[in-house]
Amino acid sequence: MPLNLSQFGLQSAWFLVNGIDHTNNDDANGRAQKPASGRARPVSTAETFNGTLINPRLLIESLPDAVVLYDSAGRVLFVNPAFEEFYGLTREECLGRQLDFVPPEEKEKTKAGIKRALAGETIEVETKRLNEKGEIKEVLLKTTPFHQADGSLVGIYVIHRDLTESKRAERELKQSEERYKQLLEASPDPISVYDAHGKVTYVNPSFERTFGWT
Repeated sequence: MPLNLSQFGLQSAWFLVNGIDHTNNDDANGRAQKPASGRARPVSTAETFNGTLINPRLLIESLPDAVVLYDSAGRVLFVNPAFEEFYGLTREECLGRQLDFVPPEEKEKTKAGIKRALAGETIEVETKRLNEKGEIKEVLLKTTPFHQADGSLVGIYVIHRDLTESKRAERELKQSEERYKQLLEASPDPISVYDAHGKVTYVNPSFERTFGWT
């Protein structure tokens, strides 16, 4: 089901990609106009760009990252399919609700981020969320205020990028490195490690005792 902006009082969507205004900036006489600095212009629910019909709603629906749109009171206005899959929640379970999926240790960070976003900031933060089964998900959140065409604040939209596996891999690599270092430290044989330029980067205690180097 495509995102129907009119269902929560929006007549158009902001369409801004990589900081570039992709709307038609020509005036009535076909002359190019400079877009307003720092703001995306409103576009209709479907626009033609370079001969291709683009529907911003379908773009949001097809994003691989989880996306949720909240009103200024924190109630969910929209979630995309990736959000439903990632958190194990249906759209019907989310709409109109304030989601309770923030772990206790992340609540203060979350409140501070929401306050900044509602004040007009776009922020990125690494944090944690709980899925429907209560499992911890590590995520990178990009939070941005969302406005009506007249500039009035609707709420915020948040993109959730899954970091769970990459963070797990980082921890496992660190643990592996620590175990490897412990083996080197305990080895009775002198061991030294050199970089590609022949510079010593590590010597173990046995090497120090044998050769008197530190």
